[in-house]
Amino acid sequence: MEISGIKEFLNEGKRYIELGNSIQASEKLHEAAEEAVKSLAQAHANGVWKEVAEEGRWTSPLLFKGVKEVAKDIEELVKLVETSG
Repeated sequence: MEISGIKEFLNEGKRYIELGNSIQASEKLHEAAEEAVKSLAQAHANGVWKEVAEEGRWTSPLLFKGVKEVAKDIEELVKLVETSG
């Protein structure tokens, strides 16, 4: 999913919050977070991305594994930037 789709889920979630519909808001915000993790995993967690391709779909364990690998990769990038400056 492109960033525009993720932003749309976020905006829908915000609108539901303003309307006081916490159930719909949480569903839209959860979808935004899930799609963001999937997009980040494509760029930062190739191993997970390959597992998804083999599985044919995202599962909760793969989503959680993607979060961990993306966080680890981003942490390594931050350390590299900090030490190069």
